[in-house]
Amino acid sequence: MQLNRFTQIVEAYGSQPQHWPQAERQAASLFAEQQPEAQRLLARHDDLDRRLNAATVAPLNGLEARIFARVIGSSTTQSDVQTTKSNGLLSHFLNWLMPPQTLPSLLWRPGLVAAIPLLIGLFIGSNLNISALDESDSWDEQVYLLALTADTLETYP
Repeated sequence: MQLNRFTQIVEAYGSQPQHWPQAERQAASLFAEQQPEAQRLLARHDDLDRRLNAATVAPLNGLEARIFARVIGSSTTQSDVQTTKSNGLLSHFLNWLMPPQTLPSLLWRPGLVAAIPLLIGLFIGSNLNISALDESDSWDEQVYLLALTADTLETYP
């Protein structure tokens, strides 16, 4: 066994031989007994393994239950309700706007998507100044200005 391969095994699987791949376990154990560099590498990784094994993971306040509930398909759990209450109005609005995948929510979303451009068009149309687009005013002004040209002013004293 080469030192590079032994280093890969120890970095990937840790310093405990029972975690190493079974096909290379015997050769790696023999290499570790014979090579001082391999023993130093095992000592460094043994300390890391002990620290990792001693570390504890803090509970995630029902995150796992919420994920399982969404995967299984239930609408809400008690922790979802508590989370919604603690997150405030914005979170409650987003949960209302994008609820879990149920049949009623799948039916009203396309209607909402179609209504939004309609509402935007109504808003823009109600605020648009129609008299600015009226062409009859501009024609009247042009005829009036044509009447005031130099030729017409000379004919009238």
